[in-house]
Amino acid sequence: MMRNRDLLKKDIQRAREIRGHIPAIRKTVDAFEQSLFPENTAYSGINAELDSLAANPDCTWIAVAFKQARKGHDLTELEIDAQVSGDYRGVVRFLKLPAAFHQLLCG
Repeated sequence: MMRNRDLLKKDIQRAREIRGHIPAIRKTVDAFEQSLFPENTAYSGINAELDSLAANPDCTWIAVAFKQARKGHDLTELEIDAQVSGDYRGVVRFLKLPAAFHQLLCG
Protein backbone atom coordinates (compact mmCIF):
# COMPACT_ATOMS: atom_id res chain seq x y z
CA MET A 1 0.00 0.00 0.00
CA MET A 2 2.79 2.40 0.94
CA ARG A 3 4.68 1.52 -2.26
CA ASN A 4 1.64 2.37 -4.42
CA ARG A 5 1.25 5.69 -2.67
CA ASP A 6 4.91 6.54 -3.26
CA LEU A 7 4.57 5.63 -6.93
CA LEU A 8 1.48 7.82 -7.26
CA LYS A 9 3.30 10.73 -5.61
CA LYS A 10 6.16 10.37 -8.09
CA ASP A 11 3.70 10.23 -11.00
CA ILE A 12 1.96 13.37 -9.78
CA GLN A 13 5.28 15.17 -9.38
CA ARG A 14 6.34 14.16 -12.91
CA ALA A 15 2.99 15.37 -14.30
CA ARG A 16 3.49 18.73 -12.60
CA GLU A 17 6.96 19.04 -14.12
CA ILE A 18 5.58 18.25 -17.57
CA ARG A 19 2.75 20.75 -17.11
CA GLY A 20 5.34 23.39 -16.26
CA HIS A 21 7.07 22.86 -19.63
CA ILE A 22 3.88 23.17 -21.69
CA PRO A 23 3.94 26.99 -22.11
CA ALA A 24 7.50 26.92 -23.49
CA ILE A 25 6.66 24.03 -25.82
CA ARG A 26 3.54 25.83 -27.02
CA LYS A 27 5.59 28.95 -27.71
CA THR A 28 8.14 26.96 -29.74
CA VAL A 29 5.42 25.23 -31.77
CA ASP A 30 3.67 28.54 -32.45
CA ALA A 31 6.94 30.11 -33.63
CA PHE A 32 7.57 27.13 -35.93
CA GLU A 33 4.08 27.33 -37.43
CA GLN A 34 4.47 31.07 -38.01
CA SER A 35 7.72 30.45 -39.90
CA LEU A 36 5.98 28.24 -42.47
CA PHE A 37 4.59 29.46 -45.77
CA PRO A 38 0.84 30.16 -45.70
CA GLU A 39 -1.08 27.31 -47.33
CA ASN A 40 -2.53 29.51 -50.07
CA THR A 41 0.95 30.61 -51.26
CA ALA A 42 3.08 27.64 -50.20
CA TYR A 43 3.80 26.22 -53.65
CA SER A 44 4.77 29.53 -55.22
CA GLY A 45 6.73 30.57 -52.12
CA ILE A 46 8.72 27.35 -52.01
CA ASN A 47 9.27 27.49 -55.77
CA ALA A 48 10.61 31.05 -55.52
CA GLU A 49 12.95 30.07 -52.67
CA LEU A 50 14.22 27.04 -54.60
CA ASP A 51 14.83 29.25 -57.64
CA SER A 52 16.88 31.65 -55.54
CA LEU A 53 18.93 28.77 -54.10
CA ALA A 54 19.69 27.38 -57.53
CA ALA A 55 20.34 30.77 -59.14
CA ASN A 56 23.78 30.19 -60.53
CA PRO A 57 24.94 29.81 -64.13
CA ASP A 58 26.45 26.35 -63.56
CA CYS A 59 23.24 24.67 -62.38
CA THR A 60 19.65 25.07 -63.56
CA TRP A 61 16.32 23.50 -62.72
CA ILE A 62 14.88 21.06 -65.24
CA ALA A 63 11.74 20.25 -63.30
CA VAL A 64 10.18 20.67 -59.87
CA ALA A 65 7.12 18.70 -58.83
CA PHE A 66 5.13 18.92 -55.63
CA LYS A 67 3.00 16.14 -54.20
CA GLN A 68 0.84 16.50 -51.13
CA ALA A 69 1.89 13.57 -48.94
CA ARG A 70 -0.14 13.91 -45.75
CA LYS A 71 -2.31 16.41 -44.04
CA GLY A 72 -2.77 16.53 -40.31
CA HIS A 73 -2.55 18.78 -37.28
CA ASP A 74 -3.29 21.80 -39.51
CA LEU A 75 -0.08 21.09 -41.46
CA THR A 76 0.42 19.62 -44.92
CA GLU A 77 3.47 17.56 -45.74
CA LEU A 78 4.77 18.11 -49.26
CA GLU A 79 7.09 15.87 -51.21
CA ILE A 80 9.31 17.86 -53.55
CA ASP A 81 10.90 16.13 -56.52
CA ALA A 82 13.46 18.33 -58.23
CA GLN A 83 15.80 17.74 -61.14
CA VAL A 84 18.77 19.94 -61.85
CA SER A 85 21.15 20.09 -64.75
CA GLY A 86 24.59 21.58 -65.08
CA ASP A 87 28.27 20.93 -65.09
CA TYR A 88 29.73 18.76 -62.38
CA ARG A 89 31.01 21.64 -60.30
CA GLY A 90 27.68 23.51 -60.36
CA VAL A 91 25.63 20.45 -59.41
CA VAL A 92 28.01 19.56 -56.58
CA ARG A 93 27.84 23.14 -55.29
CA PHE A 94 24.06 22.93 -55.42
CA LEU A 95 24.05 19.62 -53.52
CA LYS A 96 26.11 21.23 -50.76
CA LEU A 97 23.14 23.45 -49.86
CA PRO A 98 21.40 21.17 -47.35
CA ALA A 99 21.58 23.79 -44.60
CA ALA A 100 19.87 26.30 -46.86
CA PHE A 101 17.21 23.73 -47.81
CA HIS A 102 16.67 22.85 -44.17
CA GLN A 103 16.22 26.52 -43.31
CA LEU A 104 13.81 26.98 -46.21
CA LEU A 105 11.68 23.93 -45.53
CA CYS A 106 11.84 23.72 -41.76
CA GLY A 107 12.13 27.34 -40.70
